Amino acid sequence: MVRSVLVDASCQQYADERMLKRAPAEVGILIGRRTSSKDFVLQFIATPEEEEGHGAVRVVGGRSGKSSSSLEFDTEWISEHACQLGRILPGGLCVLGVYVFCESGAFQSSQSALAGLLAQIENTMILGKKDMVNLIVHVDAGRGVLSAKEKDGAGSMLKPCDLKNSSLLTEMVEIQCLYPLNVRVDICSDKSLLCDLINELVTYEVEQRVSKAVPLFHGQIPESQESMIHDMKREGFDHIPLEFLIPISRYGIPAVGVKKAHKRELSGTYYSKGQFTLTGNMECRAYVFNREKVDDTISAIKEDIESSLRSRLEVLIEAAEMATEAMEQQQPRTSSKDSKSSDVSRKHPLLDTIGHVGAYEPQFPQRAFLKWKIGACTYCDYIVQGDGVSEALHRVRELVGPGRVDAKTFHCSEKIMDSIGASGKGASNKKPARGVLERLLSSCNIMLSGTAMIVAILAILASLLLV
Repeated sequence: MVRSVLVDASCQQYADERMLKRAPAEVGILIGRRTSSKDFVLQFIATPEEEEGHGAVRVVGGRSGKSSSSLEFDTEWISEHACQLGRILPGGLCVLGVYVFCESGAFQSSQSALAGLLAQIENTMILGKKDMVNLIVHVDAGRGVLSAKEKDGAGSMLKPCDLKNSSLLTEMVEIQCLYPLNVRVDICSDKSLLCDLINELVTYEVEQRVSKAVPLFHGQIPESQESMIHDMKREGFDHIPLEFLIPISRYGIPAVGVKKAHKRELSGTYYSKGQFTLTGNMECRAYVFNREKVDDTISAIKEDIESSLRSRLEVLIEAAEMATEAMEQQQPRTSSKDSKSSDVSRKHPLLDTIGHVGAYEPQFPQRAFLKWKIGACTYCDYIVQGDGVSEALHRVRELVGPGRVDAKTFHCSEKIMDSIGASGKGASNKKPARGVLERLLSSCNIMLSGTAMIVAILAILASLLLV
């Protein structure tokens, strides 16, 4: 069966502009939404040149347009660009594949290389954004005509798709929610093990809390598969607020070793130098079409909760690595006699492999949003201590291009409460005991009444019994 691909009109406009300028060959990333039956391409994002000025694609083997010519890709650079784009996408949106602007002859001669490029991108994508990357859109440099092909499984075969132009961006609806977070992470003596623990933590949070969360639209639990989004949009809502009743696990986040990570077995025990606790409300967003079913909407926002939590923890480690590099550059190495004490002073607490970590307070990365120039969708970035608006704008523009976002729409409303603290050896993590129902309702920051209250309580109690 031929897969259907719908492409937003803005993509065709971009293709026409490149054709009229007689631009050189270009490769970029397809951003859009995928459903079980169709792919929706919302934006073409050109892969930028490397720092040395080399392009991500070039025509080799003959003059452009001849059958003997073909395309040569910088697969590593393109894959990294796709991976970074995946991190700044909210729920409901993903990297679908690549587009190529070139003459038809060069495109036809490069089918195997394109299939390999898609496989490389899919292997590079971060956890939580592991969508199937199998779509290729060709922009004919001579006529500006768009055509699409998809990669057939693990092989190098490309099958044609049925491509149509449509106005898609105006049909997108924004879903918002606040997700209450309260997790502990062990600080280990090994960086790779710390990363493994973070992956385990996210998996546990998703399986035990996010997947069992009960959704509420305007205080009501959806009871059918019908689309509520279209009716709400028609009533004038610029976004749809979503709330969750989230079960509290009796066992909390387990501080245990990792069973499997990076295709290797670990012992299940390790030396913990302390813990840091992350508590607060994460702002999460997803984008769906206004006629999609409620279940698809819920899946999109839950996907964003997972990917946002994972991205924040990864950014936290990256910030620690950068801080460590800065400390090592500022403080010259001493003699071997003092090397141990010098190494301790040059390490960020998260990456300190000597001794144990005392109490310290890392800043949990806060999420900021920037609107696309067209439509209601946004990109996001994660701000760490020392960053400001200009740094966030620079990072996003570096990935998507200077004219793709509106700086005036910069939005960062998160306030991660004093919450972010840490405990070393001997520190106490005990909190005053609270009733399950009180914790449920206060963590969701909502008020229910009547039948909705009873239904919600029964749903949560049922999910708790399964934990």
